[in-house]
Amino acid sequence: MQDPVQIQALTDAEIDALVFVREEEKLARDVYATLGAAWGDAVFSNIAVAEQNHMDAVKTLLDKHEIVDPVTDDSVGVFTNPVLQQLYDDLTSDAVVDLSYAGVDVQMQGGASSYLAALQVGAFIEEFDILDLMRNQDDIAAPDVANVFANLLAGSENHLRAFNARLEAVGNPYEPVLMTGMDAELGDLDALYASIIGAEQATGQQNAGTQRQARDGAFAQLATT
Repeated sequence: MQDPVQIQALTDAEIDALVFVREEEKLARDVYATLGAAWGDAVFSNIAVAEQNHMDAVKTLLDKHEIVDPVTDDSVGVFTNPVLQQLYDDLTSDAVVDLSYAGVDVQMQGGASSYLAALQVGAFIEEFDILDLMRNQDDIAAPDVANVFANLLAGSENHLRAFNARLEAVGNPYEPVLMTGMDAELGDLDALYASIIGAEQATGQQNAGTQRQARDGAFAQLATT
């Protein structure tokens, strides 16, 4: 009789990351679904489909490791995490919103106010997701979680490039609001943003390795200043 496959136990940090990222990907999906319906641009609906795939990948890991799914209601705009709930409400509004409650010193126009603002909201969400995933990298040792997060990171970088391309097409290249200045953990964020925008479409481990090298190089620069 074949022995049952042993599933590697996850650390508390890995569990917390999975639970948060599950709803973080839902935030992206729901905001893009809402803004896509408002403005009729396929970039939103196409990326919303990709975000659903990301959600499904994280759900598979939650089920595998018997972790309670934070998504108790999959309806658009409904979240368990109160910060993500507020982000959805604000980013789909037509008001100028202060996002300091989410740990970012940012004020921006909600995506319902204009097509340009909607594209900027999309790029902002991808910035937010990329930095969150990169800050989680050193805490993720389980191979299955690391592989999924690498794919999520690759997807988010592709999405950021897509939103920037749309903004360039309307004469307003995206100006990052999170990837600016020096970061004690990730190093030169301006260089990180430039490396993402300048890269070709990438996937999974290839992309994760490239961005880890960029991050490590930027951190080395920070350490010598």
